[in-house]
Amino acid sequence: MKSILFICPYFGTLPKQHMELWLQSCSRNPDIDWLVLTDDRTVYDYPENVRVKYISFQKVREKFQEKFEFSISLETPYKLCDFKPTYGYVFSEYLDSYDFWGHCDMSDCIFGNLRKFLDEKLLNENDKIGFLGHMSLYRNREDVNQRFLLPMKSGVSLKQILGVRENRAFDELTPYSINTIYEEYQFPSARIDEMYVDVSPMRYAFQASVYDKFYSQSYQKKAPMIFMWRNGKLFEYRIANGKAQKREIGYVHFQKREMKKTFAGVTESYYIVPNQFISRRKTPDIREIEYFSRDRLYPVFFKLKWEAVKYHVKKVKNKVRKGENRIEKNM
Repeated sequence: MKSILFICPYFGTLPKQHMELWLQSCSRNPDIDWLVLTDDRTVYDYPENVRVKYISFQKVREKFQEKFEFSISLETPYKLCDFKPTYGYVFSEYLDSYDFWGHCDMSDCIFGNLRKFLDEKLLNENDKIGFLGHMSLYRNREDVNQRFLLPMKSGVSLKQILGVRENRAFDELTPYSINTIYEEYQFPSARIDEMYVDVSPMRYAFQASVYDKFYSQSYQKKAPMIFMWRNGKLFEYRIANGKAQKREIGYVHFQKREMKKTFAGVTESYYIVPNQFISRRKTPDIREIEYFSRDRLYPVFFKLKWEAVKYHVKKVKNKVRKGENRIEKNM
């Protein structure tokens, strides 16, 4: 069986509302390991397959800078998203005994049975598995670990990505990402869309994001949907054609939403609904799925829209400023 290590830098307060549940979901994948790099010394019951290394964000920033000849921009932990494809290169000291390394989210993911989807055939045939920042795997081999250094046809340099303050989404969907490198050089890679549900942050009720073969994002047709974690397995329950349909998945990514745990400690069975983890033992029926999927006014939607507007306005201003600078130079 191919060995796997997920590397998870996380600085600031760990997601205490559901950290115990995240660790529990890791523990139920005993043949996969996690390494958490953090400055939060809150005491948690870390399982054997989750190792924690306490380190400051500044020390990690220095560690990254040592690996690059140009000046990187890593002023905030969020910028680490662009550095995810470099983890195998930067953190190679932790990878000696592993066949694959990867990155995954902590603040907004719960795992089911990951090995059900990460089978040996998939791992044998591909150097990269997954294409999104919330979970991707790479073969632990020196040449693979340094593929992020390869030039792209667009001419966009690594310095233009890692040397700027703005997040460039190098870990996933932009026209100049690690996925672009794998496509342009035709390196063996795979995407397993059936493994996860990537929940949209744009509405209260759960609605899954989907991606076409060109990585263009859209949304599934609206349908009542919740999730259930039970004894290490994770299931999606949705209503289709008047019936409750059940599907096992590897993990759920409930991005950018505050989730409240309504019970103490951990439990062997719980629902994941749009804003809560609720202890439940019985399988959800249609009535419960519909009840928990009722939509409501969602302030986060307006916040995200406003942030998007500010981001695009800033981009336009930067383009205008650059244009003015070029005109002045030519005068």
